[in-house]
Amino acid sequence: MNKVFEQNGTMCVNVLSAGQDDIDALFAGIKSSTMQERFADPSWIEGKLFQPVNKNAISSLEGVIAKQDELGTHNLYFVKLKHIQINERDALLYFNRKFKTLNRD
Repeated sequence: MNKVFEQNGTMCVNVLSAGQDDIDALFAGIKSSTMQERFADPSWIEGKLFQPVNKNAISSLEGVIAKQDELGTHNLYFVKLKHIQINERDALLYFNRKFKTLNRD
């Protein structure tokens, strides 16, 4: 298990919205960055479980890690959700090596 997740026992999954390409590129490794640079954008706030929540994301899913498993080179986290934040925005997609917008309508 990732040491940060293991220490916290909680996590937040942020589903980014259209226009957040730069943030996505930092976390996906498209742009080299430090952890501090990844969270430097002012859209990051502290969530109810003290995890980083992006206030401009389509949704933020905060929860407690109930179980962790490994599948090949990946870690799978099963999370009991405690708080869900939803914003009505267009979605950010990454397909065929390009960022795209999926309109919510």
